[in-house]
Amino acid sequence: MLLSAAAITPAFADGLKSASILHGWIASGGTRVAGLVLELEDGWKTYWRSPGASGFPPQFDFSTSENVENISIEWPAPYIFGSDEYATIGYEKSVVLPLLISPKRADQDIQISLSAEIGICEHVCIPTSFTLSDNIPAEANSRPSALMASLANGPWSSEDLGIEALTCDLSADSNGFLVAISASTQNLNPNTRIIVEYPAADVWVNNGLTSRKKTEFQMQAEIFVNKTIALARDRFIINLLSDGVWAQHMGCG
Repeated sequence: MLLSAAAITPAFADGLKSASILHGWIASGGTRVAGLVLELEDGWKTYWRSPGASGFPPQFDFSTSENVENISIEWPAPYIFGSDEYATIGYEKSVVLPLLISPKRADQDIQISLSAEIGICEHVCIPTSFTLSDNIPAEANSRPSALMASLANGPWSSEDLGIEALTCDLSADSNGFLVAISASTQNLNPNTRIIVEYPAADVWVNNGLTSRKKTEFQMQAEIFVNKTIALARDRFIINLLSDGVWAQHMGCG
């Protein structure tokens, strides 16, 4: 969906009802499991981590949080809304994004400070910014069902979902590189999308449309780089996204 400019209120923009933190529990090794909850108005959607060519990835900045060594987001499987190049890959109504927090001091509270920029979509998609702060007590140790369900709904391996004959062909192009993906499976629906990611700030991936013939899915992506670099094949992430089901394969071998 196309982006349009929007005026953002100091609180939440139209379409975004609320954002909050679930405190969660303490995992083995001292990692704090928490959750970022986004509540949307009826008919509105927000993007997954890789939104496609017509969207923009959500940005979450936790850098001013206190007693935090590191925070990583564990994304739950998204859904696909719309078709072809106008599809939105993401979530509707509400989503819990699990947060894995490494505290500097396990016996002290964690002060979460978040500055976020996300896209929310109704008929068109608009950029939305918000800030959020919360204190997670050191002794907090509960297991909210919504957070547990979201954490359990992460990616499957391609082998576990019965993805067969997955190939990744990387070649040079006049504008950068091309990556051609092919995979066979009977366990994902016809609306499945192949999304390639390369986690580097100076690399941009333009994923093409996914085609399907019987049980075989194919997609070709363009890879653009801001400077001359050598792409590492083991850093590629190949995702097969169905409705609420996600297969992930690491590397382009």
